[in-house]
Amino acid sequence: MVVRGRRTDWLIWGDSHAMVIIPAVDAYLKSIGESGKQVTHFATAPVLGFYNKRIGGLNENAIEYNSAVLAYVKRHRVRNVLIVGWWGVLPGFK
Repeated sequence: MVVRGRRTDWLIWGDSHAMVIIPAVDAYLKSIGESGKQVTHFATAPVLGFYNKRIGGLNENAIEYNSAVLAYVKRHRVRNVLIVGWWGVLPGFK
């Protein structure tokens, strides 16, 4: 999914639900000549200032992790960010 030496056109940020769509996103980006990076972690919602305790997730470390992802997006001026997650894990989204 990453083409070295090129600007990152897309960043896919999410949990295991994002991981599932990576092959399709990769094929699409290749077909339009764009590149992308994947920042995903199982059981870790792509939400700032939030974490939940789940086996295999980053738990409390999710807050720092997601802040670092946002800092990367800003620093590298990523043009498009696709955020994918299991939103049912968030309070009020059941």
